[in-house]
Amino acid sequence: MKSTSLKVKKSLETDAVAKLINIANKYECKILLKKDDKIANLKSIMGVISIALKKDDEIIIESDGKMEEDALEAIKIFFA
Repeated sequence: MKSTSLKVKKSLETDAVAKLINIANKYECKILLKKDDKIANLKSIMGVISIALKKDDEIIIESDGKMEEDALEAIKIFFA
């Protein structure tokens, strides 16, 4: 399992969340998004929307499985 901490640079609207989900779904590994006490499957649009990511939120992304490092790198690029 790999993980990384990220800071959200801008609030995510629905179209940005959909783009993030599409990135996550390119990888076979399990990917989780954690914020405070909330956890969501990063491949689930409803799960990610329910967390309501806002500017300056601190999040943790965890990936586990095939291509976990590649998945984390792609997600870091999305949030850069």
